[in-house]
Amino acid sequence: MGYAYCRLFRAPLLLGLLLTALALPAAADPVTDFYKDRQLNLVLGFSPGGGFDAYARLVTRTMPKYIPGEPRFITRNMPGAGSMIAANHVYNVSPKDGSEFGLFSADVIIAPLFGMATAKFDGRKFTWIGSASSDAIYCVAMGAAPFHSVDDTFKNEMLMGAAGIEMANVPALLNNILGTKFKVIKGYAGTAAVKLAAQRGEVQGWCNVGLESVRGANPEWLTDGTLRLLGQVGYEKRDDVPNVPYFPDYAKNDADRQVLKIIFGYPYMARPFGGPPGIPADRAAALRKAFDSTLKDKAFLEEAEKSRLEVRLITGAEIDKFLSDIYRSPKPIVDRATVIHNEIVK
Repeated sequence: MGYAYCRLFRAPLLLGLLLTALALPAAADPVTDFYKDRQLNLVLGFSPGGGFDAYARLVTRTMPKYIPGEPRFITRNMPGAGSMIAANHVYNVSPKDGSEFGLFSADVIIAPLFGMATAKFDGRKFTWIGSASSDAIYCVAMGAAPFHSVDDTFKNEMLMGAAGIEMANVPALLNNILGTKFKVIKGYAGTAAVKLAAQRGEVQGWCNVGLESVRGANPEWLTDGTLRLLGQVGYEKRDDVPNVPYFPDYAKNDADRQVLKIIFGYPYMARPFGGPPGIPADRAAALRKAFDSTLKDKAFLEEAEKSRLEVRLITGAEIDKFLSDIYRSPKPIVDRATVIHNEIVK
């Protein structure tokens, strides 16, 4: 009798529990709950206008639809010291909840390797979301100049225009490490002024050229003979344009090659987006996934092409690996790179 009684009442009880469970809302997604109706801040280490600003605004227009909860973005320009001020701010001041991250120049992220006191961070410990492009550094000659190969730069003095520190540093560092014969002519007001000087024959070429910048500003120069790519430096040899020599291949020994890789590797992560250390893992993963999806978005790619912005996805994981490799370089190599780098840039 007791067993039959239990069976009589157990079925309605189980049915009631099932109906109650079905009536309950689905389990909340903590990432969606966090980002829903939230404002996200992008700290941009440069003034409005220019390449970094264009990438920042293109990414932030598309990325929200791929973040759970579809938050909105506000871009905050924080220029200064080549984006060092913005990098320091994001690393040390930004909230560590995934609501704020930044876009910086890649070279400042490896600045701690060279003992730069203004860098108040460890580049490996940012929460890296990804880079919107990847590049190498090129030295170029005007088509009319008598420099047709890297070999010519070791034999004859070549006049190289320079606007700003980096444009002057690249040929000077190549002279120091490899023995090229670049003569740097400083004092030009900007890259446009250097180009004009080269067209007038005042200088024969210039360095610190990104392929994406040439394709963005003067793509025809690469096909009509106006510009010749003499050689490249970077984290690895690139074949974006066939048969462009790799300067590290001209190094006298492996130590020199490693020094060049440390000093000139940073364009691999040319437009890096990163947040402060300590962002919760689920939110960091959501941001990385959203960034990857953004850079594959058809409308995003069409808009980038119209704006002449080169897009090449470097994932957050790839940035982590790159920086781990660079920061793990043998101390004697880092010390030598530091001495050479700081002697040239001081």
